[in-house]
Amino acid sequence: MAQIRRKTVDQRQTKAQAHFQAMFNRVKAMKQVCGSLKLELAARIWLLKIKYPKILLFLKCLFWGLIMVRAGLIIYDNISALFASLPTCHCPMMGMVSSSGSEAGPLAPPSSPLDLTLNDPAEPNPRADPFFPFTREPRADDPIDVFRSRPDNMDREFELFARIRLLEDRFLEGLPPQLQSGEYEMLIRQFLDSTIDISNYSVTMAREFLDLTILEKKADLLDGIFNLLMGEPTERLRQILLESPFPERAIRTEALDFIVDSIEKVGSLNQYNLSDPGSSFERRVVTTILQYWIQDIQQHGHLSPFYLQFLDHFMGF
Repeated sequence: MAQIRRKTVDQRQTKAQAHFQAMFNRVKAMKQVCGSLKLELAARIWLLKIKYPKILLFLKCLFWGLIMVRAGLIIYDNISALFASLPTCHCPMMGMVSSSGSEAGPLAPPSSPLDLTLNDPAEPNPRADPFFPFTREPRADDPIDVFRSRPDNMDREFELFARIRLLEDRFLEGLPPQLQSGEYEMLIRQFLDSTIDISNYSVTMAREFLDLTILEKKADLLDGIFNLLMGEPTERLRQILLESPFPERAIRTEALDFIVDSIEKVGSLNQYNLSDPGSSFERRVVTTILQYWIQDIQQHGHLSPFYLQFLDHFMGF
């Protein structure tokens, strides 16, 4: 038995050695083939270089030229994006007069933060440059103008005007209520310019932010109602439009009227004047109500109670 086992082990070792030798020979052959291919490729390139040196030089120049053009385009795009993100500054440093009456040098710093204006204040269109918050020339001796020129306050005004423009660019009739593009923004700028002191300015800014939030939420709710109606099945949508006493183009108008009437009804139930909120508390109540209705139509879709009430209104029930 021991001899049989030893013989079996020897046979297995012999097979393993044979298999290993076969694999080694195969790898060696593959290396030889690859080496010959590399040598052949190198020889062909060398012959091409000897026979056609100008063609090879042209290919090299073309390759590096394409790389340089690509790099130049990338650098140009980055520089263009950098300059496009910077506001155009108007720095009236030339010809400034110092407090002693002598002329300042061309590199003299501005005498106050208001000497560094971000746009020509004589620009008639307020939408031309949102970085300039004033509709008139700011005064360095006016505490309100100095306060508004602080970076944090300028950022808040820029945010306010940017949100107003986004709302106007949605092209929703009645939101904002002004008819002309830029009219609402100009009205807010005039309100801010007419503030009498810093406290009045802060109150005005807070009120305008709340009013703008109400308009934005009305717009979101209006879009939600319109999208739900347009998402009805075709036959049901046809039936709704046939039974409705209002034309198809009046969907958004009627939806906005329904939203305003619903807010007024909620206010009458709680003894609040929510149709024209006068206090910050009433404005926050309106904001909360609108947010609740927005969540209602987002969560329940076509089964939303608020949406179903609008359908009854639109169909004349």
